[in-house]
Amino acid sequence: MRRAEHIRWAALWSAGGKWATIAVALVLSGLALSFGGAAKVATDPAAALPDGAESATVLRLQQKLPSGRLLPALVVYSRPGTLTAEDKTAIRTDAARLSDLAAKERVPPPAMPPRVQTGEDTAGTGVPSPVMPPRGEGKVGPGGRVPSPTFSARGEEGEVAPEGRVAPPVFSPRGDVALVIVPLSADLPNVRLADAVGRIRAEARAGLPPGARVEVTGGAGFKADLTAVFSGADVTLLAVTASVVALLLLLTYRSPWLWLVPLTVIGVADQAAAKIVAFLTRTTGLTVDDSTLGITSVLVFGAGTNYALLLIARYREQLRVHDDRHVAMTAAVRSAAPAILASSATVTLALGTLVFALSPFNRGIGLAGAVGIVTAVVYALLVLPAAMVIFGRALFWPFAPRLGRPDPARTGLWSRVGTAVSRRPLVMALGSMAVLAVLTLGVTGIHSGLSQTEQFRERVEAMAGQETLTRAFPAGNAQPVPSESPQPVPADSPQAAPAESARPVPARSAQPTPVGSAQPVSVGGGQPVVVIARTAAAERVRAAASGVSGTRVILGERTPEYTRVDVVLAAPPGTEAAFQTIREVRTAVHAVPGADAVVGGTDAADLDERDAAVRDQKLIMPLVLAVVLAVLLVLLRSVVAAVTLVLTVVASFAAAFGAGWFAFTHFFGFPALDLSVPLLAFLFLVALGVDYNIFLTTRAREETSRHGTRQGIVTALAVTGGVITSAGILLAAVFAVLGVLPLITLTQIGVIVGFGVLLDTLLVRSVLVPALVTLLGDRFWWPGDPRRGGSDGPASSGP
Repeated sequence: MRRAEHIRWAALWSAGGKWATIAVALVLSGLALSFGGAAKVATDPAAALPDGAESATVLRLQQKLPSGRLLPALVVYSRPGTLTAEDKTAIRTDAARLSDLAAKERVPPPAMPPRVQTGEDTAGTGVPSPVMPPRGEGKVGPGGRVPSPTFSARGEEGEVAPEGRVAPPVFSPRGDVALVIVPLSADLPNVRLADAVGRIRAEARAGLPPGARVEVTGGAGFKADLTAVFSGADVTLLAVTASVVALLLLLTYRSPWLWLVPLTVIGVADQAAAKIVAFLTRTTGLTVDDSTLGITSVLVFGAGTNYALLLIARYREQLRVHDDRHVAMTAAVRSAAPAILASSATVTLALGTLVFALSPFNRGIGLAGAVGIVTAVVYALLVLPAAMVIFGRALFWPFAPRLGRPDPARTGLWSRVGTAVSRRPLVMALGSMAVLAVLTLGVTGIHSGLSQTEQFRERVEAMAGQETLTRAFPAGNAQPVPSESPQPVPADSPQAAPAESARPVPARSAQPTPVGSAQPVSVGGGQPVVVIARTAAAERVRAAASGVSGTRVILGERTPEYTRVDVVLAAPPGTEAAFQTIREVRTAVHAVPGADAVVGGTDAADLDERDAAVRDQKLIMPLVLAVVLAVLLVLLRSVVAAVTLVLTVVASFAAAFGAGWFAFTHFFGFPALDLSVPLLAFLFLVALGVDYNIFLTTRAREETSRHGTRQGIVTALAVTGGVITSAGILLAAVFAVLGVLPLITLTQIGVIVGFGVLLDTLLVRSVLVPALVTLLGDRFWWPGDPRRGGSDGPASSGP
């Protein structure tokens, strides 16, 4: 039965079947490329938060409040020293001109109340303060979010901007920075929003006096810059990846045209996978972003090229045994397919475990990556053999394999390495483990979680503008907090802000708020936590939150159904003290009957993401190890071999992770790891790293049936060493290509996985595993015995 199945499969690249296979592949690929369409990229900020997170619920409820319909573009003017009179005239003129670009809705102005004692409720107003995207809600990058709440400003005379207008500028206490806030519609598509921000930037720079500087930041600015980062990124990533693969294939085969065949086949597979993922985003609810698509492309190119290298290496061997290239390809596929299928199954199933993750970003990578791997293996095992046999032996010129010639790999460099390892296995094993242990020490002092300004590897304009605001205005005034809107303050009132600088003014009692009006108030000394509750229970929710130590509470905007209550924390943002306060606030407001209160905002979103990341790591990492162990047990039918190989890849991951963190802190200057990096790096390294052990040990099992375990592992290393080394270097280089995108998260994944793959290729697979196999001897195959019943594969690997 197995023989019959083998014959039917071989018909795909037979003398007559190869053309039919290529024709069908071209038709199906053409249909996918023509009708696959574009991927539906997620834009809902709440969709980037973990499933069931309170902060996600808050973001969705905020969209029902007036401020949720707007997204701010913060136009920040500055000059070293102080702004000149000419600067201020130009800035006021800009504020009037930019009204044409503003959303035609009433915009709630921000104000800064006087400092109050911790726990005191306040709804006072004062001098305008800058509005900046909250650190959690404004996070950008893979699976990231941009802020959904939006605000405008109370101007220099205390004026509230009318509908569709931009309020007069706000000046910093030192007079060196001015802020103009242009409200844009939160419903604008990314392309139109980027265009609107571009027009604001152009208008603001036009006529600006020499020496003055303008930057556009805020939610709109960050979203526009993120769009710009990924504008054309798919083309850039594809071009760089293809160039790297082409160069390494050319160096590997030293043939002027052989590299074109696998590159073309895998390139088509990459585009077909992208279209399949795009179709799934429109039909199944799969959510992806540009980072997900980039990582999927890297997986297809990296894994697909690895499979192609292994198959072509086997094909080259068989051309020395068989005169007919079709027979040679059949033998090559039959001997290489088990390892390739086991490898692809490992990666696919490991990616599939991400469906259990709470993070939508991780789930998107899992499903999209699994589609990519399946597509790559289909093209590598079905299309590539047909394409290779079309050209015959001449494809390998000038190093075409000749019939009857011995395989030079059996006496080459890797044969000498294997012999050296087998002579001193204990020394080699201990030395390898010592190297891995030293590298693992780099994990000490690791930090996780990147703030908004830490997401970009390059300094974008929105980041520079936010930093300018942070320096110019008092600490704690960078976060908007909506509160009940008072009546406009006359310019001649003692409570009005002075025209040229910002000074606190006495607090006033809150006035009645018309439904649909809101006033953001920024409070010094902390970051706001947003509580959304039923309006009927808002006062009780405010009282409950006020009972939590280390908080200031403000009653915010309201509708007949919901009211926003803002809690400003005394603890520094992103600290364990802040997270503990948020937990206490949640406990307090959840206890209010009939309030249906939920807690979100800046640090609450960070807390939810951290909790989800920890939970996902505890669940997914063991599942990945279980998947890898199960595949190895089925493939090798040896408990000892499976456990040993799993332990080696875990050690390799720990070493790569430690080395990566050391490099990030000492060479790259990265402040922390992104929350998604540990899990994704673990999955990619364990699933992809074990591939090389699979390629080695499956060949060792074949050779053991003829030469015994000791010589079998030496021969396996000799004949697979060159191709596996090439595959490892290529895969590491492909992951390093992620660094062409200026996002720290992708750079971190690329560095850790790339270095880990090199470790697996050059140390674990080449030294540690052969040493352990030699030390264990036949016990490595327990409870099986490859020499009993012969080889599982044909003796097709040459003499």
